[in-house]
Amino acid sequence: MFVDGDPAALKRLVVNLGDNALKFGSQARGRVFIDGDMAVVEVDDNGPGVPEDQIERAFEPFHRLESSRSRDTGGIGLGLA
Repeated sequence: MFVDGDPAALKRLVVNLGDNALKFGSQARGRVFIDGDMAVVEVDDNGPGVPEDQIERAFEPFHRLESSRSRDTGGIGLGLA
């Protein structure tokens, strides 16, 4: 199957998902698979998760679930956007 998309953006997607999984959890697993006519990237980690009421907002640009600005968890909130 061929995935139509910007290679740099697809790479950024996979790296951001992996980085977030390892930043907020100590272990992570990922897989890529075909579902019908779609390629699916799935990442599972043992982090704290996203509160149910924040799931939609987690994908908005500049929204951060974790509000600290420390070097360990810093960032500007574009990882999932």
